[in-house]
This record gives sequence, C-alpha cells and structure tokens, in this order.
Amino acid sequence: MVWHSDAYLKGNGTLIACHAHGALFEIERGACVSGPCLRRSLTRVPLTKAEDGSISVPAQVA
Repeated sequence: MVWHSDAYLKGNGTLIACHAHGALFEIERGACVSGPCLRRSLTRVPLTKAEDGSISVPAQVA
C-alpha cells in the first residue's frame, strides 16, 4: 500500500492513502472518499501490539 516510508497519511494526517490505486480513506470509519473504491469501506480487523512494539493480525483474520 505504501511506496515510501511513513507515507500512509495524506493531507494533515486525516486520510489513509493507497498509493497503488490512488484511493483515500477516512481513518475513523475506513470510508473511501476518493478513488476507485468510492462509497465503499475498508474492513476493520483486530490488531495485537506486543511489548516489543511489533503489531500482528490474529491468524483467523490473516
């Protein structure tokens, strides 16, 4: 989804950017506000943050 390190956000940090498709998503709702997915939404998945700072997705979701 990202082509450059720390390039997931657009504007003043209020939108998630997909650089592969040019889509923009609202962070809180996951709603696509621009791009080929307009009027659709991202699917929220649970994440786990370990003590070492790493983040993982549970196996049943991945």
